[in-house]
Amino acid sequence: MSRGPESGPLRLCFHGMSTHSKSSKQRLQASRRGERLLNEGWLRSMTNVTWIGIGRMGWPMAVCVASTGHSLSVYDSAPDKRERARSYGMRTYSDPALAAEDADVTILCVKDGRAVDEAVFGSRGVARSMAQGGIIVDHGTMDPDECRAMALRAQSHGLSWVDAPVSRHALQNGEESLVSWLGGEQAAITRVEPLLKQYIAELLPVGSSGAGQAVKCCNQLIVAGSAALWDSTFELSQVFGITPLKLLRLLRNGAAGSPVRNLLEGGLERGEPVATIFANAVKDLRTILHQAEKHRLPLTLAADAVAQLERARDAKPI
Repeated sequence: MSRGPESGPLRLCFHGMSTHSKSSKQRLQASRRGERLLNEGWLRSMTNVTWIGIGRMGWPMAVCVASTGHSLSVYDSAPDKRERARSYGMRTYSDPALAAEDADVTILCVKDGRAVDEAVFGSRGVARSMAQGGIIVDHGTMDPDECRAMALRAQSHGLSWVDAPVSRHALQNGEESLVSWLGGEQAAITRVEPLLKQYIAELLPVGSSGAGQAVKCCNQLIVAGSAALWDSTFELSQVFGITPLKLLRLLRNGAAGSPVRNLLEGGLERGEPVATIFANAVKDLRTILHQAEKHRLPLTLAADAVAQLERARDAKPI
């Protein structure tokens, strides 16, 4: 199959800004920043980049990479998302292997471990076509044990693996920034750090493969537990005639203020139910419960949070 996809004019990305509203000035600043870094030669050693998964989280990050002048190849299972990528000047392909042909780096931002396994090691996975010595960066969340097993499989293909799960930090002004915890060999992390810095505000190397996922599990327990507590609090506030959105605004500057509160306020303003806002956190809680069972930890809060958020999912919108 030919690697000559349709492309279109490149539109510029945003970095550490709102994912919902970008001014022309912000877009111009992001563009100039990317051009400056490219001209200084920071990223020239890694020009062939493949991006797998351009959904809600992956899309703005992929746009940032494209704006730095990288040769960006993209795959997503959804045709409409591939069409949008083409309109931004990205080259899109019909399967991961075609997209990753001779890639120096492949970045994954897909749903879960099963999707990662298929995208990397499936019959049309990127491990079949990447350049030897290439690096796979996974921004998704999965079980740390599963991550370590995939890193070993990648080594058998001559590839390095960096687990780099991300978390959004929602600010009160509506803007967002990203933090990522990195697991993998230091040499691989050092190579991809300049690229990741184009769209992640804070990169925190943690340790060997799976270490980043371990920190993300801890993060998700706190996030999902907080979301479940907020949902319970909404039930109480409505008894007093205070709507959830009003309560969030009233508590914005109190001790209950937090990035989780900020995410909830933004989501409810867009008409999203609590369970939808934290759908990924509920998925990740099941991974945490698996680890709790393996290590014989009670973690009753995790089980309670799953039950609360699933109940919220099945309830009428608030």
